[in-house]
Amino acid sequence: MKISVRLLVHLRQYCPENTIDTFDVSCNKGAIVSSFLKLLNIPASEQTVILVNGRHSEKDTKLSDGDLVTIYPPVAGG
Repeated sequence: MKISVRLLVHLRQYCPENTIDTFDVSCNKGAIVSSFLKLLNIPASEQTVILVNGRHSEKDTKLSDGDLVTIYPPVAGG
């Protein structure tokens, strides 16, 4: 299945060469977010906020063909 990925801020370092922040990835049917992060070579120790189709998701969220996964570091401010 094909998943679109958008990486923001310093996580862009995990983008494939010649992409800015959004790209497509093929993965196995039934993949979950945590295995998808491994596929992208994003370390488990990296603190991330994950959205699937614009909704906050956990690392055990199951992905479906055509999903948009947005990943960015947590932010704080006031």
